[in-house]
Amino acid sequence: MHNPFIFSHIVTDNYFCKRDDLDTLKNYMLDSIDVVLFSKRRYGKSSLIQEIFKNHIDNDKYLTIYFDIFDISNANDFAYSFYKAVAKSFKTDMKTILKTLKQLFSKTTFSATVTDSGEVEFKPSITNLPFDDMIEDIFINLSSYLKRHNQKAIIAIDEFQQIGTIKEQNIEAILRKYIQNLDNISFVYSGSKRHLLTQIFTTHKKPFYNQAIPIELKPIPLDDFYTFIAKKFIDTNKFISKEAFALIYKSVDGESWLIQNISYHLWQKYDKINELVILDTLHDIVNMSNTIFKILFDSFSNTQKTALKTIVKNNGKNLLSKEVLSLQNISKSSLSSALKALYEKEIVDKHIDRYYINDKIFELWLLSNI
Repeated sequence: MHNPFIFSHIVTDNYFCKRDDLDTLKNYMLDSIDVVLFSKRRYGKSSLIQEIFKNHIDNDKYLTIYFDIFDISNANDFAYSFYKAVAKSFKTDMKTILKTLKQLFSKTTFSATVTDSGEVEFKPSITNLPFDDMIEDIFINLSSYLKRHNQKAIIAIDEFQQIGTIKEQNIEAILRKYIQNLDNISFVYSGSKRHLLTQIFTTHKKPFYNQAIPIELKPIPLDDFYTFIAKKFIDTNKFISKEAFALIYKSVDGESWLIQNISYHLWQKYDKINELVILDTLHDIVNMSNTIFKILFDSFSNTQKTALKTIVKNNGKNLLSKEVLSLQNISKSSLSSALKALYEKEIVDKHIDRYYINDKIFELWLLSNI
């Protein structure tokens, strides 16, 4: 029997757990309102966007374009990913798409290759093209195409905060120059590095200041998530109680990816779920990364190690209080410096008055190893 849970990649269709945020985000998309979507890592942002694009948008009226820029290192990487995403958004045969791309863009040509997985990939040739020219080529020609076909486009750029790491050109200013004049293209800017993403949209002197409606993606409510998970167990002649699921949910702070991960492994090994098998499964999942986490932990300075221990022992709160500093035998200035360094390395983040470890599995590993 096929395992009904998927955690290794983006999920849609029956593998996607419906959430209230879906209708809110969908309506903004349909009304051409730009949105900045942010949350902690692995709360399901990418799956939410892809589910809306696939199953809740009329593709005759809207062209849906999605690309992830997590691994870009320069401006040309961004443009290259953008071109590829536009090409991928067309859903006809390879020959027709190549013809469309030739008619659409004036400053680049495309070649098509078949990947090892059997998918067709369209690669642009952008040698020696200035970044500004490429962005102009994309936006001006795409906008004209949409007008000719009486369509609009929704462009979702995942891990959008990465543009702030590119220093050789002001990507934000160049993008803003074209985006502000578009009336048939709207954007969803998403990311998990909250402090970098929010800086782009809340810093007064930055080009994207106040240019998108913020939506914080929060955990799927426990009751809704339980209904989704329990049905998959029942449909395959297995069972998980609400109490057992609540233990999973609370242990991982409602993190969608990790809940699906745990559910996958529980389903694979057990017919009925209790507290003991949940704790054993969670322990096994954490231990899969034991060697990696040991290497990572050893890479930190002693004060940074103390900072990590302080976060997990105090649930991220009141870290600079006299009581906590005394218990950890560390000065306020040393702990502050360590927290700042870990924040800049994106190992930890802060929300309001609470620090937390960005990787929940690493946090659980720390809890069991300090």
